[in-house]
Amino acid sequence: ALADPYLLRPLPYREPDALVRLLLRTRTPENVPRLGDWQSQQDLFDGVAADGAVTLPLVSAPMGEMSLRLRAVSANFFDLIGVPVSMPAHWRPASPPDETPVILTAEAARRLFGDGRGSPIGALLSRTDDEAGAYRVTAVLPASFLDPNGRSATSVGGYVPLADGLIANLRILPGGGYSYGSVMSPLARLRAGVTPAMVQAALSTGAQPAGGGMPTTGAVVVATPLGTLLTARVRPLALGALGAGALILLVCATNVANLLLTRGASRTREIAAREALGASGIDIVRLVFVELGLLAAAGVAAGLVVANAALAAAAVVIPAQYTSLGAPALTWRVAVAACAAGALVMGAGLAPAWAAWRVTPLALVSQTSAVETRSLRALRFLMTAAETAVAIVLVAGAVLFGRSYVNLLAQDPGYDGNTLAVSAVYHGSPDALAPAIEATIARLGALPGVTQAGASPGSLVDGLRAVGVDKPLVLDGRRVPGGPRQVSADFFQAAGARLVTGRLPSAADSGRAIAVSQSFAEACCEGRSPVGHTIVAGSGTFVIVGVVKDLYTTAFDEPPRPTVYVPIGTPGTPLFSWVNFVVHATDPSPALATALEREIRAAAPGVTIQGSDTLRARLMQSVNDRSFATLLVVFFAVAAAGVVAAGILGVVGFVAARRTREIAIRMAIGATSRDVARLVTRDAAVAAGAGAVLGLVGAAWLSKTVTSWLYGIRPADPLSLVLAALVMTGVVVVAAWLPARRATRLAPTIALRAE
Repeated sequence: ALADPYLLRPLPYREPDALVRLLLRTRTPENVPRLGDWQSQQDLFDGVAADGAVTLPLVSAPMGEMSLRLRAVSANFFDLIGVPVSMPAHWRPASPPDETPVILTAEAARRLFGDGRGSPIGALLSRTDDEAGAYRVTAVLPASFLDPNGRSATSVGGYVPLADGLIANLRILPGGGYSYGSVMSPLARLRAGVTPAMVQAALSTGAQPAGGGMPTTGAVVVATPLGTLLTARVRPLALGALGAGALILLVCATNVANLLLTRGASRTREIAAREALGASGIDIVRLVFVELGLLAAAGVAAGLVVANAALAAAAVVIPAQYTSLGAPALTWRVAVAACAAGALVMGAGLAPAWAAWRVTPLALVSQTSAVETRSLRALRFLMTAAETAVAIVLVAGAVLFGRSYVNLLAQDPGYDGNTLAVSAVYHGSPDALAPAIEATIARLGALPGVTQAGASPGSLVDGLRAVGVDKPLVLDGRRVPGGPRQVSADFFQAAGARLVTGRLPSAADSGRAIAVSQSFAEACCEGRSPVGHTIVAGSGTFVIVGVVKDLYTTAFDEPPRPTVYVPIGTPGTPLFSWVNFVVHATDPSPALATALEREIRAAAPGVTIQGSDTLRARLMQSVNDRSFATLLVVFFAVAAAGVVAAGILGVVGFVAARRTREIAIRMAIGATSRDVARLVTRDAAVAAGAGAVLGLVGAAWLSKTVTSWLYGIRPADPLSLVLAALVMTGVVVVAAWLPARRATRLAPTIALRAE
């Protein structure tokens, strides 16, 4: 069920295999095309559409005032992907105070207008965020509609017209370098016979660097199938879940075979009696098949019920990107997989059943049926060792993932997690950006409950990875690694940054004093303090007055690079139009976040708000794939350990029951409870030890395939593998000890009368 949306479920578009995303890579503004330039390539495409940036206006609706997340799309967007929707006659952006057409998703229409209030088509959504204009609802998308943008799909509430223009915003920065930002993301439908490689060859004018990134000259166009993009991030986890499920199924099949093998050895007299009474071979086969069939059918039915409950529980914690192609559910493909699992379990029981058929009526007068042969004991030993080894592989994975996740969360992000951050995109002149940021900071600082306000252009754990070339840094006359980041005067206080040494810059320094990150100090000063040294960043010369803890600005699992924090507006350093405002407040509530968004819009009309949250929430959002992966691996490991324990408990319990008379005789002639417990558990314990060795070898080898998911820990970490082996061996020993304990409590006089 977890793998189905990403491996088997088809995308809900017309001929989805023909859809590709087009990505432009260039450093030259002259190489940036308009959308119409690619739409004219009719020898390559049956059509080219595009979607653009997301806006977040506040609108007034029958259900009250609320934010509406809107994505801009071209007029042919829905037709290209094959979604039936009635488009208005004029699909183009409207300038305020005109009405802009909007197409709502089914969920947004329900949230804005409620249920049973009639059709929202034709309704007017007035803006209440100090911006002019309104939105006229022209259509509502089907409930099954899937936004072709992957992770952000679940948060889009509607679609508005996309302005025609260049597909990217590329600017050459003063003093060298450039800033690059995508304005729109083209989506194309390939003509019959055209491949993504042919598109790349036809539209590219430069060579793609071996390591990826921007070409030095010309432009490179990359065409990637839409299905690959939508499943790239979660496909490894889906395959991992499928593999873990297959391993547990293997343990289940081994358990059933082991149990039936043990039980079959005691049924030889029964089957011999049936043959003696006239049962044919067909009758015996029918008997076994009915028993195994009932077992498999009951298992499939119970499995589907449990799976449905597990998926309902997982829906509470599953990250949004894992439901972008639809939430995991009990589809017909999942039911077929469950039936196949039942058939495998049924097949696993045929071999021991066949061994039980090979009897003759002589078993009625023979005592050999009550004694296990060496071959049966050896086979049971091998199966116990095999299932223990498989379980140890999963338990080892859980220990590795668990320790990796603990390492991740144990990091110091460098700032106060309760700090509120609001991401905003400015669309005006770059020259007016620095004054606009300063004016906005002043308004935010005046809000009730706000103790400090600051800002920093660029990403701040918000999913953005800015592309650009930094001006080299020069420390005391020598070039040093690292890059500059522009921050406001009160950024560190607002973010709750932690000072390592020196002091923080202040307004009294007149912009000539700066702070650097701890990793910069360690990389550039060879263990000496950089405080008091002079550094050139861009076109400015500064004095280092303090060192702060490294700030995680991209994601919690991407260590920060060495950074020099320079004032906003420093010439020659990147000044991105994507700005993060940070606010330290006594109560970082959602109401305050809404007030911050209002003030930002009021200070800079036309700015696009991309969202607000605490920095702690952003940090956890940045690693939610690791969180969910860890949860899954632990779940499968617990399931595997439980299945193995149940199997060992059943086999040892059945063997102990068959050996009741033997145990009673041993106790009658002086055997102690410890002797009996050792007798009953010995085979299981030795098998578990052998399985532990095999499992450790397999876990060490397989751990190399999950290297990218581990953080702060190496694959095949010895401590993790030893812990997994100890845990699983302990589970097996305890499972075997429970029936042994019961056997030791039998009274010999009662046991001797047992048959």
